[in-house]
Amino acid sequence: MSTTFYTCAEAIPVFLQERYIFMRETAYNAYRRSSYVLAHSIISIPSLIVLSISFAAITFWTVGLAGGFHGFLFFFLTILTSFWTGSSFITFLFGIVSHVMLGLTVVAAILAYFLLFSGFFISCD
Repeated sequence: MSTTFYTCAEAIPVFLQERYIFMRETAYNAYRRSSYVLAHSIISIPSLIVLSISFAAITFWTVGLAGGFHGFLFFFLTILTSFWTGSSFITFLFGIVSHVMLGLTVVAAILAYFLLFSGFFISCD
């Protein structure tokens, strides 16, 4: 899960360039914030679908998961929602932070907590 969030961090510079335009146009009531969020979500879906299909196609059969086409479809949808959540999370964080290096540091720190509490560093004993 944390890997998908790290992958979505590539959109950081693009969002920071769009941020100034977004702030200016919402200040002058050119469009609403909800319109921007909806448009940004819809625009990001095709690239996330391609990324999810490639990730799921490689991982599903390499790991040896069973379930046929329905299992693969469920796995693909799970990966797609993970990537979409990661993209939304990164967009949210960079809505708060305005500098690239500070934002990357905040993202790395938060995702380190995700990795820490996701169960990878907890022993079975």
